[in-house]
Amino acid sequence: MRALYLLFLAGILLSFSASVPEVADTAIRIKDSSSLNIIGKTNVHTFTCKYDVAELTEPVKVDYTATGDAMVFGSAVLRLRNENFDCGGRGINNDFNKLLKTPVYPEVILGLQKIVAHPHIDDNYIASVALSIAGTTRHYDLFLKVTGQDNMEIKGVMEIKLPDFGLEPPQRALGMIKVQENLVIEFLLDMEEVG
Repeated sequence: MRALYLLFLAGILLSFSASVPEVADTAIRIKDSSSLNIIGKTNVHTFTCKYDVAELTEPVKVDYTATGDAMVFGSAVLRLRNENFDCGGRGINNDFNKLLKTPVYPEVILGLQKIVAHPHIDDNYIASVALSIAGTTRHYDLFLKVTGQDNMEIKGVMEIKLPDFGLEPPQRALGMIKVQENLVIEFLLDMEEVG
């Protein structure tokens, strides 16, 4: 099972033969030492909405096919409940949940679709992901840094624009404080295989 775990984390992608695909499924647990933040700016200051990773208690089911230096995922979905983000205060938390249309769309959904080893940088990979916010899904490619063997860490950064998800950047104080449309999602996922 350890080999499956290493595969998921893309630690041995290059070791597979391109002619013999390997199909596998497992589950991973995201440890409390992980972090996931959404960072935004207004015309006044920068804010960070931190996800309470202790709320990620259920293992994440992962199934994939590995061929050559690529892994294609049939299932690898992380569901983040909007109410578990803390932006630093009740008012900004309410604004955040209103922006994300939490009563109708209570989760941000991040689905891993494919990983390919970076052709020039060891321990770096290019991932294709689907990100769903407020009922709209967009696809992104991003770089991942993978470290560790028994306990793997995956680090990445993704930049998004609110209008791409049909969201209007909020304003406060009669329009004097405006949230910029660009947000950055930073994550460090410390994981272990559970089955």
